[in-house]
Amino acid sequence: MRELKINKPVETPAPKTVVTDTASTTVNTPDTPPDARANQAANNFQKESANHLEDKKNKSADTKGTEPVTQAEEFDPADLMAMSGSVGTKGDNKEEDAKLVQSKLEELGLFVGPDDAKFSGTITAIKQFQSYVFTKGIPDGRIDVGGVTQSKLNETTPASFEKMKEEKAKRDNEKKKAEEKSKLEAGQKAANEKKAAEEKARASAAAVSDAQNLIKKYTDWGGLNLNEEGLGKELSGMVSSKPGTVIATIKALDSSDRDDVISAMMDSMSTIALLKADKDLLQVMHAELSSGVVMGNEILQIQKLRIILGLDKKKETGAGSTVPDTIDLVLPVDSWMSQFSYSKDQKVNRTACKATCDLILKNSGVKAPGAGARIYTAAENEDHTAINLTKDAKAGVAKIDEYLMAGKPMMVGVDHKLDYGYNEGTTDHFIIIVAKGKDATGVYYRFFDVGTSHKDKGTSKDNKLYLDGSGGLIGTTKYNGSKYTVSQVRPNE
Repeated sequence: MRELKINKPVETPAPKTVVTDTASTTVNTPDTPPDARANQAANNFQKESANHLEDKKNKSADTKGTEPVTQAEEFDPADLMAMSGSVGTKGDNKEEDAKLVQSKLEELGLFVGPDDAKFSGTITAIKQFQSYVFTKGIPDGRIDVGGVTQSKLNETTPASFEKMKEEKAKRDNEKKKAEEKSKLEAGQKAANEKKAAEEKARASAAAVSDAQNLIKKYTDWGGLNLNEEGLGKELSGMVSSKPGTVIATIKALDSSDRDDVISAMMDSMSTIALLKADKDLLQVMHAELSSGVVMGNEILQIQKLRIILGLDKKKETGAGSTVPDTIDLVLPVDSWMSQFSYSKDQKVNRTACKATCDLILKNSGVKAPGAGARIYTAAENEDHTAINLTKDAKAGVAKIDEYLMAGKPMMVGVDHKLDYGYNEGTTDHFIIIVAKGKDATGVYYRFFDVGTSHKDKGTSKDNKLYLDGSGGLIGTTKYNGSKYTVSQVRPNE
């Protein structure tokens, strides 16, 4: 820290002081002892430090009519870095350090003295400055030696402080707008939640009322006999439009009637309808069917619900597995199309069996298989005089089971004539497997055949591919009696 200029002349025999732009220089005279000169200089410095603020206030009046004040006579903001201790809240608060800080804060218009013994005004001014400089945190009203506040205050000029104030005003305005927006959104959210709760309560009350009326509708003999099949069939038609009413009806039933009504519902619903059903409803159906004694068709129904709900992530299809012999139709009969009508409408050639199968899958909400997604299960020999199963035949059957159990159909390629010359040299035609069953001949897979113009033949229950001991699938089509051997399986993943 440099010395400050001493305004009043020093009386003899004190040392003479010469003021320069950078420092004050003491000149020794022969009649002044060294110790006396040092003591006098120290006294003069303390007096100037104590009167620094007052000198600065009176500077313009003292220099009126004289030459301009030099830079050496003005307050140097770098003096702030000469603080020896902290100033402000719980600080050291040495008098000289406090005066340096007060002088700087006064320049910025944040402090007007005098201050009290607790430095309350100084602390308030420091907090104000910190609020302009720092965008985060809570101002603590303290300046530490070597701290960020000391550095920031030292380098801040009145002009740069005005920019700080503008930026803070902008931040405060943006914060206010954000708070108002948040408050408005919170109010809107609360209103929406209240409205939703009210609507839910009304819907619940209506569902309970509808449930009571439905049960009454299918109850006779003075309320002693419930037409479970009739009620289940009507509820199945309400699954997509009024799931809440269906749930309320199931819960309103006597516990002994619930599983029978749900079983009747599932008998009347396609797998596609179940896949699209409300998950809460499916969970209620699964819970009710699984409680108590499970028997007959309910075992398969529970299994289907578990797969749809994802309760069975992966189903084993190897030795010792529990893959059912019977799986209901996973595509409605009305989804069938003829490849010939498709060819005519789409203006493609008569070999549009695969394109027609793709369209059926797409219309049923099932993704068509990609070009690389296939399992080859049978192949003609090099001379095309016979067809043999591949090592992946059983894997192909397992994939078909997996799809059917998940309620999804499976496109497969078949060979119906040796050396026919299509695709990979074996596959001549494409069909869609839609169900699984068992009869006196054995386990079979029912398919839809697009190779006919007749719907009754294309969707016939006699379109069966029987499973042999080696994993092969072989059967005949109803429309012309051709023998089909599954040559490739086309999963859609």
